[in-house]
Amino acid sequence: MKPSRRSAKPTFSSSPPRSASASDENRIIDVLNATFDAERAADFNRLVLLVHPQTQHLFRDILSARTDELLRSYPQAQISVVSGLATHPKDLALSDAEFFVITCNNVKTRHPDWFSEDSTPFPLTLEGTTFDSDQRAHVVLSWPESVHTERTDFNFVGSFHLFLKHEHSQWLIWSSPFARRIGAVWSDDLAKLYGAGSFLR
Repeated sequence: MKPSRRSAKPTFSSSPPRSASASDENRIIDVLNATFDAERAADFNRLVLLVHPQTQHLFRDILSARTDELLRSYPQAQISVVSGLATHPKDLALSDAEFFVITCNNVKTRHPDWFSEDSTPFPLTLEGTTFDSDQRAHVVLSWPESVHTERTDFNFVGSFHLFLKHEHSQWLIWSSPFARRIGAVWSDDLAKLYGAGSFLR
């Protein structure tokens, strides 16, 4: 039976959050500063050390799924040209950390300005941090933004939300950086090089 709109209504659950302690918040700020510095420098050997192991695996899974989708339209050889990976992410004899570093470096090689052009805006303001019962920190960051065109001028505050997870006495990035954007870059590069995919296996 097709579900009605009423039955498809979203449900929400929550656990009481707790506010950040000064020591936790300072450690989180240190991790965020190190993460953004590594991103702007495109230093992925340093960045991967700040990303939680489960998130490294998620990065690989996301790009594995994107490869599956691209294989519906392009042969692996063409995908390898744009990804720099010899074969499907699931078939590479690499650890998740190695896969993260190699994949990001391959994007940097093809698009040297990609990470600097798309780097996180500064200055950032830490608006707030809360913690859930699963050793995760929810961090809201904001930055000032402005638009000036021929007939329009306005300022506003942009924001985004990051997860961090506590593991072995340290905070690590729980949000998966870059994966979906890298998948989109692969798709765009394939379309530019080979046109709309029509490969049939």
